[in-house]
Amino acid sequence: DNTPALTGTVNDPTATVTVNVNGEDYPATNNGDGTWTLADNTLPALTDGAYTVTVTATDPAGNSSTATSTLTVDTTAPDAPLLDP
Repeated sequence: DNTPALTGTVNDPTATVTVNVNGEDYPATNNGDGTWTLADNTLPALTDGAYTVTVTATDPAGNSSTATSTLTVDTTAPDAPLLDP
């Protein structure tokens, strides 16, 4: 899937969550239940490869926390299986 949905956890139901993928910021939804989501139609189509993803949660007082990970997009189908009759 080259437009993946992203999810994670956030411990403040009032925090603003921003997802940065290779330098571009995208607003995520804080679900208020300890999770956040970035819908699968939010990111532009990504080509195969590795992407740096940084998520920042900022509370109403301006305090923020970040987490960084790598997202790998691989849309190449596997080789077809072989049949030995």
